[in-house]
Amino acid sequence: MKRLRAKKAIAEPKPTPTARGFLAQRFWEALRLDEALEGAGIVKAGGLAVGCILLVVLLLGVMNVTSLCALAEAVGQDLALCAVLGIQALEQKMLYRTLAAITVTQYRAWMSEVVRTLQQDPRTASLPSGVTAGDETQVSKKYGVKMPGIRVIFLHSEKIFTLGYDIVSTLYADWKKHYPLFCGIYQPDEAQQARIAEAKECKKLKVDRRKADDFVRWLRHRVEEGKQPQVVELSGNQLSPRMRGELDGMGVAWVGVSDQRRHYTLNGETEAVKAKALLARNVEQRWINLDDVGYRIAFLGTATCTLGQVMLVVVEHMDDAVCRLYVLPVQDKAEVTSLMSLVLSHTPDGVPSGKLRLMLDLLHLGRQAGIRSETATFDRWYFVPWFILEVLALGFKRVVIPAKAGFNYTYGGHIYDLPELWELWRPQDFEDVTCRRRPYRLLSRQVGMKDIGVVQMAFVEELGRKGEVVHRFVLMCTDLHFAPLDVLRVYKLRWYIEVCYRECKQNHGLGHFHARTWETIYGQILMSFLAYICLSLTRLLTTSLCDRTLGWIKRHYFNSLVHLSTSSSGETVIGLSPTLLDDYGLPAFCLQATGMNG
Repeated sequence: MKRLRAKKAIAEPKPTPTARGFLAQRFWEALRLDEALEGAGIVKAGGLAVGCILLVVLLLGVMNVTSLCALAEAVGQDLALCAVLGIQALEQKMLYRTLAAITVTQYRAWMSEVVRTLQQDPRTASLPSGVTAGDETQVSKKYGVKMPGIRVIFLHSEKIFTLGYDIVSTLYADWKKHYPLFCGIYQPDEAQQARIAEAKECKKLKVDRRKADDFVRWLRHRVEEGKQPQVVELSGNQLSPRMRGELDGMGVAWVGVSDQRRHYTLNGETEAVKAKALLARNVEQRWINLDDVGYRIAFLGTATCTLGQVMLVVVEHMDDAVCRLYVLPVQDKAEVTSLMSLVLSHTPDGVPSGKLRLMLDLLHLGRQAGIRSETATFDRWYFVPWFILEVLALGFKRVVIPAKAGFNYTYGGHIYDLPELWELWRPQDFEDVTCRRRPYRLLSRQVGMKDIGVVQMAFVEELGRKGEVVHRFVLMCTDLHFAPLDVLRVYKLRWYIEVCYRECKQNHGLGHFHARTWETIYGQILMSFLAYICLSLTRLLTTSLCDRTLGWIKRHYFNSLVHLSTSSSGETVIGLSPTLLDDYGLPAFCLQATGMNG
């Protein structure tokens, strides 16, 4: 090891400038993002232009910082970026104030202009053969208890519950390009928020609602607070004579879910009958459809049991034909029907409708912005019949999605569940195909589904190197005339949205937000996706970079070193690396900054 001498420098050392400011600024001009800001009603309110501030936020991940505070400090260390912006330093409050001053509606309107601009160039325009993929990703913020809209989420990657956000987004993809479209942060609706608040209050009062005494104490507290529930649903040990007496005394309406071992004596009959036997009785002529909640009910009449005189109602879920017996106080049938509609509308089905509605809104924005893909694809979580029909109503020609067990599928006049359908096929029924250089065995059949109608089901077996089956799955396609191999191909395009999430989290600061305003958080998320578009277009429009990963382009291309000089006219000139230019060249959007047609 050589021992070096040290001395005081004549002048303060200057950090080495990089190419990222130049490349980001040319990308910004090529997509006419400043004009898009004006079109969305986002204008300068004083100080530095809004476009300059947002360009800096776009570079948060590229500059390898993890907060807006660190970003403001890093800007002053990049002389080339300062030259592009025409500044010497940047205060962090300018970043926070600018992001907070833009509404979510304005952010989305701006993104709509960006997507429309992409559709004007044949190299970046969407194709009818492409897909619009929808999905969600979680961002953990376990110390962000004071952040707006923070809630308990299930972090799929670690299989734990934590504080955070669910980010729902859409993405366009074909086999040559892909880019994110629109995003939103899922928030529970008012009813869900009320249930969450109720659970928090229970915890604060140390109420275990599974215990009868605690449950009665909780109900009395609610009545005293003037928050009497519209109806209380009882089951298990809570469905008891004592509990009925307590509720009747408080004037609280109740509905009980009977287990199958309880005995009831129907009026006009002499022998007590188990609930299981009552559910087996033929009630075909008595059904009353509750279409708005997806159930139908049938009245068995009044009966006597340990609870006293009650009314018995059979309830069937219309999707899966599962029946349950409900017990209510004797009252008018119209009142019972109204009460059952209220109870069943609160029955959780595992899929928050608010998240599905948010996805539909994002898909609608994509159609309005000119996305021409005819296929929408999602993961199995979105396999909800009404949602699929709503997606088709937006103008998509087909929906491709993995089929889910637990539904009734009609084939050959018989009803099967998904595992039972697999048992119908023989090995010779499958066809050997290749998709993306991987071997598969494929079988397509037309199957009936309630609410949706006849659909195409593609049964897929993915093969390993030795020809063994390594993965089995079923894809449902609403288009009966779409080729089975194309069903598999378009579903494979859905993977690009997972790639986008991973890349944005690793390289573009998706999740590195710590603000106390909703608009700032949304703005940072949107700029992470826009940064992904920037690097994706850099690779797409630079032939020599087509085999490079976006992470490599960020590290070695955007962060390549440059020289700064001043021309005879006093203009600042950025000297790019000769190796960079000789080996890779510049993206097409750098060759003509006024448009994408350079």
